[in-house]
Amino acid sequence: MYKYFILVTSIVVILLMGCQNIFSPKTRTDTRSDAYPNTSPELVLKNLEMAYRQKDIELYKKCLDSESFRFELISSEVAEINVGVDIDHDGITDSWWGYQKEIEYNTHLFKDGSTDQQYPSPDQIYLNLNIPPQEQWELDNQIGHEGWVIIECLFDLSLSFRSTNSALNANGSASFYLKPILDTHGIKHWFISIWRDESNI
Repeated sequence: MYKYFILVTSIVVILLMGCQNIFSPKTRTDTRSDAYPNTSPELVLKNLEMAYRQKDIELYKKCLDSESFRFELISSEVAEINVGVDIDHDGITDSWWGYQKEIEYNTHLFKDGSTDQQYPSPDQIYLNLNIPPQEQWELDNQIGHEGWVIIECLFDLSLSFRSTNSALNANGSASFYLKPILDTHGIKHWFISIWRDESNI
C-alpha cells in the first residue's frame, strides 16, 4: 500500500508539474458564472474545488493571492518522491514554490493531453475538501498575518482517464492560510496565501 501511494503521488505530481512543458498549448479563458464571490474563506475553498472540477485556470487564479502565494510541501515528500523546484537556483530542491509556478503547473494539469503522448491529462478532476466548521478555524498569530485564518482540511483528489477507464486517487491533509484584502469599496475579499500540504507519505 505504501509503494502504491508513492506511485500514485508521483504520477499526480508529474501531471501537476507538466515536466519539460510536455502539455499541449490549448487554453481556456472563460470563468464559470456559478463561481462564488470570495467574501469568506469557505467560499474561496469552494471555488478552489470548482476550479479543479471545471479545469478552470482563471477561476483558480482568483482563489490565490498573486502577491504572496506559496505552495509548501513537507520535507519528507520532497526527499521521498523527488518533487519540488530549485526556486533560488542553488542546486538544492526547495519544498515550496510561488504563484507563477503554481499557475504554470495547474495550467498544465487542466489542459488536454501531453505533446509526447506519455502522460494523458485527466478527463475529469475531482477535488473534495472536508472544510471544518468555522469554530475549528485558527487565527494566524504570525507578525504580518493579522486577520489571516488557517483552515486545515482533509482532501480527496481523483484524476479520471476515459481512454484507459482508470483513475488515480490521492488523499491527505492540507492547511490553507487565507488572507483578507479590502477592495476599493471597502469589501473584504479572501485569498489563499499559503497552501501547505501536510500529508505524510
